[in-house]
Amino acid sequence: MGHPLRREERRDGERYLPRKARETLSKGEYDRSTAKKRADTRKGRQFSAQPPDVARKAARARASDAPTRETLMQEARRRDIRGRSRMTKAQLQEALEKHA
Repeated sequence: MGHPLRREERRDGERYLPRKARETLSKGEYDRSTAKKRADTRKGRQFSAQPPDVARKAARARASDAPTRETLMQEARRRDIRGRSRMTKAQLQEALEKHA
């Protein structure tokens, strides 16, 4: 089952954005992005790029301070944590916290 907003997006054409990205946009920016999505959907386009200024602002919000899986793997390798190659990102974070 998908994200509830994604189902809603298909029904009314509202642009789906992660909460953190959406919170950084003004109402006008989000409305412009959604209007473009709706217009492209009416033209039969499955993909609709955001207006460039909105896309830049949303991309900055999506970039997070959380470490990547690769960064976690490097640290697990440095600490010689066994089974690290089969671990998910969450499992790596947990193992690193235990071996702090």
